[in-house]
Amino acid sequence: AGALFAARPAHAGGTPIKASLVEASSIKFDGIPKEWPALMALGHTVKGAPGKTDLQAQAAISYDNTNIFIAADITDDALRGGGDRVSVVIEFPGGTAHEIELFPGEPGKSAASAKTKDGKTISGAKVIEAPRTGGWTLEASIPWSAFPPATTTRVGLRGAIFVHDADSGTTIDASVGTAPSAAYESLPPVSIESEQALGESLKAK
Repeated sequence: AGALFAARPAHAGGTPIKASLVEASSIKFDGIPKEWPALMALGHTVKGAPGKTDLQAQAAISYDNTNIFIAADITDDALRGGGDRVSVVIEFPGGTAHEIELFPGEPGKSAASAKTKDGKTISGAKVIEAPRTGGWTLEASIPWSAFPPATTTRVGLRGAIFVHDADSGTTIDASVGTAPSAAYESLPPVSIESEQALGESLKAK
């Protein structure tokens, strides 16, 4: 999938994301990411002053030839379906940024959903949330086609994962992420497995 390895400019403080190549059948889409090997902490406060019980989060990205998979585990004092959300920003070489938003549903009242930044529902996406004591978890499958440049380029990417907390209604009160913002200069690399292997081989020399 895609173009030749692309050089990346330096990033300012964000945490690089290593995306794992997986078989889709290895993920049980029940909203509980227990089968995922590791989730990374979203250690940057982007908005507000979240406390330990109000908003903490871990997340990860995996992929196969057809889809990107996202998992998240969020500590939150109240799940607000349609207000709380996970957003994933992917920047492609050439400066084209795409953001998707994953909204957990409200159990028994509304379904989870995946939308573009301008509010359009993403065809073929799948999002499932699972409330837990002290928070909630989420798993999602997003077609690569939701990111048009991915038809030809899946290397040299930059990006971040953010979790936004709405304490009431849909107004975002606090946000954390793997980067301090979604601005281009803040986005660190998102590397697929071939890039990770190349990086390791260069380190070994």
